[in-house]
Amino acid sequence: MALLLIALDSVLRSSFGRSLVALRDNEQFAVSRGISRVRQQMLAFVLSGGIAGVSGALYVSYFRVADTSLFSFGFVTLGLSMIFLGGTGHIWGPVVGAIVVTLIDRQLSDLGSWRQIIIGGGTILVLIFLPRGIAGLMERGAVGLRRLVPGAPVRYQRSRDTAIANTPVTANATEGEKNV
Repeated sequence: MALLLIALDSVLRSSFGRSLVALRDNEQFAVSRGISRVRQQMLAFVLSGGIAGVSGALYVSYFRVADTSLFSFGFVTLGLSMIFLGGTGHIWGPVVGAIVVTLIDRQLSDLGSWRQIIIGGGTILVLIFLPRGIAGLMERGAVGLRRLVPGAPVRYQRSRDTAIANTPVTANATEGEKNV
């Protein structure tokens, strides 16, 4: 898991990763700057397929069984709950979500099918009130703490919604025009 997180972090810091982030934040702007949307999406699909293949191979080698019935709808929704609860904007967000959902799932194991309803309802509440998940909440808290420390650099990651509004104006653009 740690090796995968380190590898994904290095991918995100590469030019390929930065191009994926640019496509996520503002696709039209990224394409206008020469990033091939189809090529980058294909490479991302191949990368995710490779990660899923290695994960499946590790799963089978650990449990010594390969059965498609293990991946039921409840299992998939539990995984999505982990991702959404942790936050999709950070590499470590889904890891935090997996830890939290696993702990909650273990605590609610005596409730039977009610635990799936509780986890699903909690996921919906997180999507409504914390759209960036626990990782986004932790990032906002860290930014707030940095502001309290005099002389500490304040880093703030722009949200997807403000990426278009904060696009810089070039010298060739007419007044009031932005590169979109």
